[in-house]
Amino acid sequence: MKGIIKYYSTFLSNTTKSLNKKGFLIGKTWFLIDENKKVQKLIFKKDKRLLFSHKGKVIEGLWDYYPDTRNLYIDKGDGKILLNELYIDDNVLIFQIDGTDYNYFSLAN
Repeated sequence: MKGIIKYYSTFLSNTTKSLNKKGFLIGKTWFLIDENKKVQKLIFKKDKRLLFSHKGKVIEGLWDYYPDTRNLYIDKGDGKILLNELYIDDNVLIFQIDGTDYNYFSLAN
């Protein structure tokens, strides 16, 4: 799976959008399949709160976007991560976890 994500993120990097418009994340429901193959729903709120939902149980966190470095910061309460933009379109977001070569964080709408 990581190889596929790497291939497509490199191949499609010329057509990528950016999260410069923070409203791009807000108002959509994004889904993440975590390392345990659990599907989580993410809801980015305008006030920079971030809701993670799995089977109706919600964890509240925070998010922020840094346009100068094209990084998305996520604080899930039990851990914080910094993500680098790789590929962005209206339905798919692919990030690389900062400081890693093959660790990806992908969201789908």
